[in-house]
Amino acid sequence: MESYREARTLVLDALAGQADGSAAAERALAQLERQPAEPFLLNATGVLLHGLRRGGRALVEAALRLDPALPGAAANLAAMPERFDARQEEIAARAVPAGSSTLTLCLIVRDEAELLPACLDAAAPQADELVVVDTGSTDETSAIARSYGARVLEVPWEGSFSPPRNVALAAAHGEWILFLDADEQLQGDVRPLLGRTWRELFLLPTTNLTGDGSGASVHPSLRLWRNRREYRFEGRVHERLGGLPFDLPERFELAGTGILHLGYLDRHVARRAKTERNLALLAAEAPGPYTAFNRGSEHARAGDWAQAAAWLDEALAELGPGWRQVGYGPLLAARAARARRETGRLGEARALLEEALREAPEYTDLAFELACCAVEAGERAEAAALLRRCLAQGDAPERYLGVSGTGSDLALDLLHQIGELP
Repeated sequence: MESYREARTLVLDALAGQADGSAAAERALAQLERQPAEPFLLNATGVLLHGLRRGGRALVEAALRLDPALPGAAANLAAMPERFDARQEEIAARAVPAGSSTLTLCLIVRDEAELLPACLDAAAPQADELVVVDTGSTDETSAIARSYGARVLEVPWEGSFSPPRNVALAAAHGEWILFLDADEQLQGDVRPLLGRTWRELFLLPTTNLTGDGSGASVHPSLRLWRNRREYRFEGRVHERLGGLPFDLPERFELAGTGILHLGYLDRHVARRAKTERNLALLAAEAPGPYTAFNRGSEHARAGDWAQAAAWLDEALAELGPGWRQVGYGPLLAARAARARRETGRLGEARALLEEALREAPEYTDLAFELACCAVEAGERAEAAALLRRCLAQGDAPERYLGVSGTGSDLALDLLHQIGELP
């Protein structure tokens, strides 16, 4: 990936007038001859070649074939005349998705006999290899996994989720990793994604059923990525995959295939005592804004709003103005505002929400929570206007963790409660 990164940087520098265009084009063409299925580099190199009056159209056409939604590529193509170049035509002809790739399905489990079969029924047929790490089951979990052809590795639980996850990664031989939990069910086919070798990872929209199953939230979760040794998990709980190429945003894609998550249903939360377990693990985690955010989120899930407000406020204070730049910033604002409202700090909740909406106006949950504040303040007209805004926007885009219904039935129900609908 380093050679790609170097060619990419050189082309972008040349387009900005900070590097020699001819040298950058030659470097990029050489990279594309080795690895032609790179939509971003094909498009950028095509634009550079066009500026040098050396063609480029064939490369941009190839970029659009691979990624029809590639920003700017269609407009670039429309501005380019036909000009034949044998070298560029040859690169473009070979710019196709990979024909076949191998996939390893990884799970870590413990006493998951109830949920594991449904998880494996949906996902195991799509995998070439199944690696299951068992951290101490006393039920039939391991036997169930083996019945699906899994290689089961037994690893003692050491108070952190990252080590067993990394054991699974180290044992995987597939070119791609699909990592699921036993309480998750794949809702479609991921095999077509594996040919997109220009991606490093895919975010899969995950629907979290909550309560008795009538509530839900949706968010993108990292579940599918290229098998590279530098990608390893970090953290005890709410662990994150480290080593990812965040400087190459074109390597990330939000896929259409989704996941159904059952672990936040009341019956499973109670059975697992998840909140107590997670809070104990987080207490041993290194302090910092992300740890404070997670501790506050756990207390919010349990309905302990005083503790939730304290930890979420701490996360905001530690981040300072930088909360707007972190990926979980909008969600932090939404949860902190809810906690403030629940603890009677209505003015502070509204101030935070108004600030957050300036940063993320499309995040419907913020407008919905601001409507809830207006309702509590007795400001029915403002609440109604905000709820109609929610309905006009619909639920939050998939890149956010949004509560299902804030842009539909929940907003309609609240409008009815305040007498703005018959």
